[in-house]
Amino acid sequence: MQFFNFFLKSHFLLLFFIHPFSSIADDNYEIYQINKDRLYYNLIIIDNIYVSSNEGLFTISPDFKTLSLFDNSLLSSVNSDFSLKKSSKISFILSPIELPFGYDKTVTDFAYFGNFLCIISKGDLLIFKKNLYEFVPFGSVRSLSKNSIGSYGRVLINGKELEKINYTDGQIKEFDSITFICYNGLLSVKNRKESILYDNNNSKNANAVYGDIIDIFSLTKTEFIVISNKGIYKYDLSLNEFNLIYSNKSEIIPIRNKIESRIKFSNEFHFIDENQYMVLDTNSLLVSNYLDFSMDIIAILEDSNDGSFFYALDDKSNLFTFSATINGLQIQNTKNLDIQFHTISDYGDFLFLTGNSGLGIFNKSIKKFYKNVIIDEFNKNAVFKSKDEIKFGSVHGFYKFYDVNKFIKSSLLIDYKVDTKSNISIYFFVGLLIFATALILVYGYNKKPKNLSNEERIIELKMYILKNLNNVTLKTLSDNFDMDYHALNNLQKEFIPAQFIKRLRQKKAKELFLKNKSFVEISKITGYSVTYLKKYKYKFLKL
Repeated sequence: MQFFNFFLKSHFLLLFFIHPFSSIADDNYEIYQINKDRLYYNLIIIDNIYVSSNEGLFTISPDFKTLSLFDNSLLSSVNSDFSLKKSSKISFILSPIELPFGYDKTVTDFAYFGNFLCIISKGDLLIFKKNLYEFVPFGSVRSLSKNSIGSYGRVLINGKELEKINYTDGQIKEFDSITFICYNGLLSVKNRKESILYDNNNSKNANAVYGDIIDIFSLTKTEFIVISNKGIYKYDLSLNEFNLIYSNKSEIIPIRNKIESRIKFSNEFHFIDENQYMVLDTNSLLVSNYLDFSMDIIAILEDSNDGSFFYALDDKSNLFTFSATINGLQIQNTKNLDIQFHTISDYGDFLFLTGNSGLGIFNKSIKKFYKNVIIDEFNKNAVFKSKDEIKFGSVHGFYKFYDVNKFIKSSLLIDYKVDTKSNISIYFFVGLLIFATALILVYGYNKKPKNLSNEERIIELKMYILKNLNNVTLKTLSDNFDMDYHALNNLQKEFIPAQFIKRLRQKKAKELFLKNKSFVEISKITGYSVTYLKKYKYKFLKL
């Protein structure tokens, strides 16, 4: 028992390795601790939470990690006044969350206490902790807003699927009573009415006079700044008129966080183009060069707490902290993250960094980096932040931190082992976790999984992916192999399931295109939508 609790205390990642409980993720609770050292009867909540057992009445510590004996004379179920119950008859009740086989039919009591849930089943005390984020499967989420979500297969506003377009590549923006979808073209939705303002389906024959529209920002109720791969346009909604005000040299990268307030109070729009910090005067529509960067910036934002700091990512996995001075931006700190991210956002003292390999978090105050907080492939700029939530889109759906204040104060980041330059201890620890988990599974439960090595399991996974290429996802792998996302992604350093699926689908799509198969046939075999295939046919052929 002490051995088991040691691992529970030492690292939150163990929560994801105990795969018999992976199915409860939809309930936003994860196993925190299992107590099998005595026979537990019932739970009582007064000023604290108490649990009765065959060895006495115990209290559970506020962090739910330890049990302390309260009264050794009470050796059966107790009432709320600490008197023994007259009847010791066992009756089973429904579990408040989904439990694995063996525990699901034998629940005798449960109690919620703060972010924790205690369940007694088969005489064991199971303690669960509420996740401070949730995952919603949806397909490849490209854009998020308060009431909208867009992917390659569909776009929803307030839960209603749009009829005129079924994908988006750029941002979805909500302004008062109107919503814009930058799907390469531009579509507006007002009072549930869809209007295509600029049609660009990104096909070879499309008349994309304004380029591929990526983002839009409000100047007034009828005037907007529109970002495309050709430059910056001023758009007049009342006239449905685009006027080019700046031709880009490279990709236009908005300096995020202060965009709306800068436009409103300073009449300025700040952005990066070819490593130059540019300032657009939204009144005169003149653009000036503020300063030049010496590195290749791929994402940048202004600190949401203090505008005197900027954070930027370059193409060499570096995270830069700049301080604003009278002489421009000065580098205050540089940290190599060892992982390439493409999108940066922040909330309070934390930076959220997303990329093709996962989501990491950087603590601004203590300058510590927590990698692999979530392992998934995230889409570029697929992020939405409001006062009390932040959402990130991945190729499998989106993640929502629905109480960021609680999350950033939670033990997840306090207890998380900070990445160091040496990965040896991490690999050793992960290996030890897997070994400990195997022991727990074999000796702690009445479930005997197949004794497969990681290599053998990877072979099984690859065979399953090949057989089910058109509909396989991380969720189907998790369900069919009884492994959660973290276990799947830690079988072998070189094997990342999401990347393997992506490469296989791309390879198969190219092969079928070369055989002149129809879009419908390729869609059925690869799982890509027909719209996506039409859009990226020539990209596949260049692979």
